[in-house]
Amino acid sequence: MTRPLSFLLIVAASVSMSIPATPVYGQGGAAPPARPAPPPFDRKAPLPPLSGVTRERELLLATLAAPASVSDFATIWVTGPGGYEVARQGTTGWGCLVQRGYNGRGAFPRCDSPERVATLYPVYFLLEELRTKKGSAEDYERAVADGYRNGKYRQPPTGALSYMYAQGSIKPHVMIAQPFCAHQHLGLAHDSLVRTATTGVDVLGAGRPDCDLIIWTPDSTLRKVPAP
Repeated sequence: MTRPLSFLLIVAASVSMSIPATPVYGQGGAAPPARPAPPPFDRKAPLPPLSGVTRERELLLATLAAPASVSDFATIWVTGPGGYEVARQGTTGWGCLVQRGYNGRGAFPRCDSPERVATLYPVYFLLEELRTKKGSAEDYERAVADGYRNGKYRQPPTGALSYMYAQGSIKPHVMIAQPFCAHQHLGLAHDSLVRTATTGVDVLGAGRPDCDLIIWTPDSTLRKVPAP
């Protein structure tokens, strides 16, 4: 089953956000206590509710996901009682939102070109709609797979662009849709640390129809997020 790029990002968010931060212990102190493994995510249970981000904060994060020349004119979506809803109507066809993980705690601001809004945003919207209806991760994955199979959903075309510039757990970067892209096409080494350190580019979803080129951008592109 071919899964969309959105699925990869959502799962990554769910996994990363389920691991608590490691406490810092002073030199010469007692060894840190063993940390119990987090409980496995129950894919059949209702998706956990969203937490940790107010509507105002979500709107701010979404607008900081891209350069102001992009996000100031984009349509901004935030989550409401029934899922994503328009908080501000744009004029360019671009869209911005804060993507969430299965566990409801991930917050990944992004702004996307009209082609991505048309193709991937319906998949993002579905997750939050199902969350409000007590749907499960399995329900979501089944609906997405069926949607791609029957033509309800489709992959973004080559060149469709995403910005992820907002300060957070992911360093600033852009993603460019390139179906079936692979590391070999860019002459990149197989080790991910080498790729990132030496080239500033990478691929997500290598060999898949929803493959993206990732270009890590300079620190100057980071849009700082004010403290709550």
